[in-house]
Amino acid sequence: MEIYYSIIAQSSALLADSFDFFADAMNYAITLYAVYNKNFIERATKIKVFSILSFGMATLATTIYRLFNGYQPEPHTISTIAGMAFLINLTCVFMLYNHRDGNANKSSIWVCSRNDVINNVAVFLAGLAIAIWQIYWLDSLVGLGMACLSFYSGISILRSGNKQHSH
Repeated sequence: MEIYYSIIAQSSALLADSFDFFADAMNYAITLYAVYNKNFIERATKIKVFSILSFGMATLATTIYRLFNGYQPEPHTISTIAGMAFLINLTCVFMLYNHRDGNANKSSIWVCSRNDVINNVAVFLAGLAIAIWQIYWLDSLVGLGMACLSFYSGISILRSGNKQHSH
């Protein structure tokens, strides 16, 4: 649903959020598999990092393209969808809070959910600012920020996994 509305609204920020959501769904599935298959844990961390960094690259490329091709995102759709996603992701954050300091696979789910809430707030505020001031480049700025957050998160998870596997 979010990817559909990101295309309709021509929003890089909302598209980045939908890419992130898709990567999270993949990561949750990988984590569940790793919980039941201990031999897969190290490989699971690397697959997660690859997916997070891949979606970060897709976000970066899409945002740069839209920034230089004059897209004018539709702010009301952006804020409405981001607000709905925020409520869903905030619920997940509360449910996962106790797993934030677990192994790399468990903590990666916490990181993904925390990032979702941060992303949703940023996307919502960008939509609101675009509606009020018609500053369309804010959508691209949020998209770029989300790409950077993906890169930071992927590297953090990789480092955490490397520390665990070296002991």
